[in-house]
Amino acid sequence: MVDNGFCIIHGNINKDISLLAHCCSGNIEMLRNGCLFTGRKTPVQSYRFATDSAYLIESLRNKRLLRHLATHFTGGVPVVNGAEVLYQLRLCPLIA
Repeated sequence: MVDNGFCIIHGNINKDISLLAHCCSGNIEMLRNGCLFTGRKTPVQSYRFATDSAYLIESLRNKRLLRHLATHFTGGVPVVNGAEVLYQLRLCPLIA
């Protein structure tokens, strides 16, 4: 894996995680049905909520506008990181 890349592996890999960890020089995030591997230099933001998680790999170019929209649709509750922005916008019935 390259330093600024990512890879998602679907399926039950719990028994093989130690073998995969030796091949990955970056970060490993366990997903509900697999793993997310990110390179050491890959910017990743996550947002965890009651039933799931959202991940933003890299960054948003129009983060200021999207944050404003997400904050508006959450009733004025401030939206913090890019992953949360995308998650909140996904829930909006006018956008999704």
